[in-house]
Amino acid sequence: MGWFNSFKIDLSKCRKVTGQELRKIIFRSDINRAYSYRIKTFDRDYYLPTKDQIDYIMNKCPSNIYTYRPEERDCDDFARIFRGYLSEKGYGNIALGLCTATSGSKSHAFILGVTNDNKIVFIEPQNDRKMDINEWIIDTLIF
Repeated sequence: MGWFNSFKIDLSKCRKVTGQELRKIIFRSDINRAYSYRIKTFDRDYYLPTKDQIDYIMNKCPSNIYTYRPEERDCDDFARIFRGYLSEKGYGNIALGLCTATSGSKSHAFILGVTNDNKIVFIEPQNDRKMDINEWIIDTLIF
């Protein structure tokens, strides 16, 4: 189980940026350019992981061991478990933030990551896999 596995990220392979630089990278990306969304950063500095490190984190994170239950354990809970796991392991400053989005009348929460080469990655924490967000319009990002 992920909670008990050893977990180590070599931060020397990450690129360190300020919260302001992280926001600029995201705003300059091509995600949802036609829409306005908020980015909240709570720390001064963030570490942009490599793609391999993101794969490692997805493999180790235990969020996918839980069973989906409407309203009790749904998308926002899975996203918080994913982020909480990083914080619990001492890596709360990795640039993998909680993202909320809408599609018509539906809402969803997932993880948005920024890699060390400024690429944007979306992770579905319910199955710890990368996802496509074509149908989703981002509202808020929290790092």
